[in-house]
Formats: sequence, structure tokens, C-alpha cells
Amino acid sequence: MSERIRRVFALALAAAALTAAAARAVADGDDLEAAVRNIVDEERERWGTPGMTVAVIRNGRLAFVLASGFADREAGTPMALDTQVPAASISKLFTAVLVMRQVEAGRLRLDDPANRTIDERYWIRDASGRPVDATLRQLLSHHAGLPVSWSGIVRKGDPVPTLEQHLAAGQ
Repeated sequence: MSERIRRVFALALAAAALTAAAARAVADGDDLEAAVRNIVDEERERWGTPGMTVAVIRNGRLAFVLASGFADREAGTPMALDTQVPAASISKLFTAVLVMRQVEAGRLRLDDPANRTIDERYWIRDASGRPVDATLRQLLSHHAGLPVSWSGIVRKGDPVPTLEQHLAAGQ
């Protein structure tokens, strides 16, 4: 198992531990925010994660947010609620959950072309710029024929392209 996969798995386990411990804290009448902060700090250090932010949703509402650790450990810069971190592959999970909620509600269908549901400016296109008929099912399962590797799209020192620039280039 790669180190990256091991860390993602570890964070998922930490999230499960956090949920269980927070539930116990609420049942015992403890301060939920203090209990969550203690657990986040312990798990973050245990798994070697430099810094993280956590949002706690309770009864469908944002209960609180907190930052733990360092945005830059070497410089001693603490993590803050507005520290920007790369979303990386975790955004795939959130996207899939949100899409599946829309499917369950009957607003989207997995086997319809995705381009039918989005503004033409954001259509999925091949490298030549032609629209493709990739379905939501294909996109969610990584079988839509899109590039396997994103390496080379942004060279070191180049500005990061906007979503619009990626899409306009068929990426």
C-alpha cells in the first residue's frame, strides 16, 4: 500500500474515531468543541499530519470550525481557518456524494451525457475541443476517456490555470 493511500486511510479512521468520541462527549455532557479539538490534535499528531481544519455539523447546521497544527511546520506558521490547502483527490469523494444525492432525488441520471446538465462554457471536450458524450456514470468511475495523468498541464513556476482555462483546453 502506498504511503499516500495509507495516510488517506488513516485520516478516514481518525474521522471515524472523532465521530465516536465526539458522540460520547456529548452524551457525557462535555464541551463538544473542546472534546473535538483534543481528538483532532491527538490524531493529527499521531498520524503525522502537519495541519488540518475541521468543520463540525450538528443537527444539519454548522456547529463550529477549528484549525489544528501548522500550515508550514518548518516556518512555524500555524494553521488558520483561511489557510488554503490543495483539495487533491478528496474532492472526488465530495463530488460523487453530491452527484449521487441528485441522482437519488431524480434531478440527474447516471447514464445521461454530463454535457446535457451543464452550461456549454463548461462542457467536457476532447483534446481537439469537440464535446464528448461522457456520462455521469463514466465520469464517476473514471471511464470517460479523459486523461489518465494530469502531469505536464502545469509546469513548475507557471500560474495555475482556472477551471475555464482547463475546460477550454479539453482537459
